[in-house]
Amino acid sequence: MTASLPINLGGTSVKWGIPVHRAPADMDIRSMRSPRSSGEFQAMLRHIKQDFGTTPDAVAMGFPGPVGADCALTQACTLWPDEDLRDFDVMQEIRTVFPRTDIHVINDVSAYGSFLLERGETDFCVLNIGSGVGSKTYANGIEINGPTARGGEIGHWRDPGVPAELRCDCGETGHIGAISSGRGVQRFAAWRARRDAEGFAHSALGRIAGAPADITTHALVTAIRGGDAFARDILYDAMAPLGRAAALLHVAIGCERFYLVGGFAEALMSDLPPALAASAAVHCWQQHFDWTSAFRVIEDEVRTSLLGLQYHARRAS
Repeated sequence: MTASLPINLGGTSVKWGIPVHRAPADMDIRSMRSPRSSGEFQAMLRHIKQDFGTTPDAVAMGFPGPVGADCALTQACTLWPDEDLRDFDVMQEIRTVFPRTDIHVINDVSAYGSFLLERGETDFCVLNIGSGVGSKTYANGIEINGPTARGGEIGHWRDPGVPAELRCDCGETGHIGAISSGRGVQRFAAWRARRDAEGFAHSALGRIAGAPADITTHALVTAIRGGDAFARDILYDAMAPLGRAAALLHVAIGCERFYLVGGFAEALMSDLPPALAASAAVHCWQQHFDWTSAFRVIEDEVRTSLLGLQYHARRAS
């Protein structure tokens, strides 16, 4: 018997875990570029199967989009933005490559929720700030998903603070994901730099990137962590819509703990929580609530997601 095979399929890259020992945390983490279309999905799985080297007890996949009853899909905006996935049978696609294996598919953000549930958390919201913005909210240990699995698509909530020039990966404008995601902040930074050419030219971000079109996420993170006021203002303005959404969740259902995941969140571990707290704090009553401690970044987020997938497969089997 071998351990389960956890696969986290992201908008940019796919990661999976190769067991080293029987303990779930003992794994080597591998990665490759995510498939650019659903037609490349099986080729990705065959590569992972060959790398795994044997037949796993189970395959547990985190998928970057709504996952409905019987693993029905609709779309995956950060992965395959132009594809309608209602006829894409993800379970059958995986069974073709792993024919004698238990298969589990959940939303990629649910993987982090599964990890936190295993740790004993019961009431919280996971905010995934990566290629897009995703979320999962839990109450009394139960994921609030809705009858058609639309719970968690907070990145597609329209906010009046999102510039019309910024477009979400789904193709729409005004969505939180168009500004508060890792990709969105980068686009917003370029937009802001073009509008304030002088401020950009005199900033550390300007010295690092050189031109608005050359601003990368890495350059932005470097400038923010270095204390550049221009870059930090961009971060706070970009996170304002997501902070407002968190405030709404707080007053609507009483959520008091928000766990931040995703590569962009981990890169700005000490800078992102106060940016979100600053927005959330002014958009709902306080009632002695401390927003500065409400947001926490999960460290080693890739390993955390893979462990969460393993825990989910174990509970579901």
